[in-house]
Amino acid sequence: MNLRAWSSLLILLGAVTLPSALPAQESTLSVLKQVAPIPHTRSFSFTLEGPSGDVPFSLVGGHSREFHLEPGTYVVREDVPEDWELLAIRCGSLIEVGPVASGALRFQLGPGEAVLCRFLNSNPSVPPPPPPPPGASPVPDLSPTALSLLMMALAVGGALILRRLE
Repeated sequence: MNLRAWSSLLILLGAVTLPSALPAQESTLSVLKQVAPIPHTRSFSFTLEGPSGDVPFSLVGGHSREFHLEPGTYVVREDVPEDWELLAIRCGSLIEVGPVASGALRFQLGPGEAVLCRFLNSNPSVPPPPPPPPGASPVPDLSPTALSLLMMALAVGGALILRRLE
């Protein structure tokens, strides 16, 4: 009797059992916290709601957290602090633009899929940087000495390049 025949006989007799279903392919969810103004050290509280229950976690602006999950329907929820606004949430192709009152987005995570959720918050109580004074140039002014040195460096660099090309 060959190996195939033996294995079939063992399965029929119940000595060996086969799994009823193959395990689901693991998926990945990454949650990224973005804030304005940058940088900001405030910690933001989140909850990942899914088939296995709720998972609370926190993120500071510019940081992310990765989860390895079974396929299914999930909700990522941010507890937005009182002095902050949640401007937008994006999970894969789903986008909520705000202010987003619910602080949450529900999405489907497929087998082997990798989804990035971005949460963008703004603190309206922090004033924006002041504009430049009227008539100010965005390019810094160079003194005559600095301008002369820059022109000399460019001339020497150009001469060296031309010499190598000869």
